[in-house]
Amino acid sequence: MSISRSTSILAVDFGNVNTRSILIDLVDGVYTLVAQAQEKTTAGFPHGDVGVGFVRVLTQLSVNTGRRLISNEGRVISPEQSDRTGVDLFLATATIGRPLRTILMGLFGEISIASGKRAASGTYVDILETISLGENRTLEDQLNAITLARPDLIFITGGTEGGAEEPVLELAQMARMALRLMPKGVKPSVLYAGNSAIIPQIHELFDKLTGIFIADNVRPTPERESLESAQKSLAQAYNAFTEKRGLGFDVIAEMSAIGVVPSAQSYQTIVDYLGRSVRGGILAVDIGSAVSTMSASVKRYTATSIRTDIGLGHSANVILNAVPISAIREWLPFQATDDEITAYTLNKSLRPATIPETVRDVYFEHALLRASMRTLLRDSRPTWTPDTALDN
Repeated sequence: MSISRSTSILAVDFGNVNTRSILIDLVDGVYTLVAQAQEKTTAGFPHGDVGVGFVRVLTQLSVNTGRRLISNEGRVISPEQSDRTGVDLFLATATIGRPLRTILMGLFGEISIASGKRAASGTYVDILETISLGENRTLEDQLNAITLARPDLIFITGGTEGGAEEPVLELAQMARMALRLMPKGVKPSVLYAGNSAIIPQIHELFDKLTGIFIADNVRPTPERESLESAQKSLAQAYNAFTEKRGLGFDVIAEMSAIGVVPSAQSYQTIVDYLGRSVRGGILAVDIGSAVSTMSASVKRYTATSIRTDIGLGHSANVILNAVPISAIREWLPFQATDDEITAYTLNKSLRPATIPETVRDVYFEHALLRASMRTLLRDSRPTWTPDTALDN
């Protein structure tokens, strides 16, 4: 079922602290936000199941609208019934949990690996190691780096269209060797986004060994990047990872039209749509509890950057690794010592769902927010156009 044919749409986002839901419906022929609701996310103790918060938030939404959305079995009623029960389309997004632990492999750091990093910046990926043929490490050291990292995903790039084949196959064979050395239950998935000429050999190498995703070449020519297909495949890999890790996401994914999609994917879709619909640039920023996202559309080119080390709750204890204390102090209207700022971030990470209790705490919170946004903006800016992206 496509969104264009749907009259009612239910969307639920699972954050690290809160689970949010919105109901959109046609009112006088125009899609309108009818109602929204929010409850605490229940992935942690004592429930360990996001489905508990999911039922709570939909129950609240039903009470607010007088419209039954969920069955007695805790499932979304779909399609919409003649008595206005249920919805036509249910979508789920998530930022909760750790990112995909990823090994990125490519021929050259300034070409295929650089493009792979930019593709990975659009979803919740933590690049643990980069492996290339041009580095000084021995094959043994490279294999050790892959296996000891215990990745969730191996992302292979390299070779322009009509370009190198054998060197890319060497990378793939190295990845296959590493997979065979890993215990059976912890083998990572593989995403291939390199020279399309060797896709049959890639399937032959990995099909019987692990799950595999195939995307368009991230660098079809030395002068051109193509990231959209790889970003979609990374989102699919994240969805598969989310389903496997439990916490009730497998049930949610089965009900959703397209599984559980990274929340950042929705930001990119919205910003891309707005960038094609209005004049001027579009910028969307979400500073979350554990993850921060920035999407920008400049001259109809859309780029999304995600930082898993910037957040005002769960990630507050590591934010000082990305944002210097001096950058935070610039936004404070009073004197504060390094120890005081550090203590605030540590306490916030221990109790991420709390809100500031004093005016001084509000200033600390806002200073962290502003410094985080400035850092995210500075680091994201080079990827906003294809030309500047390829120059960095």
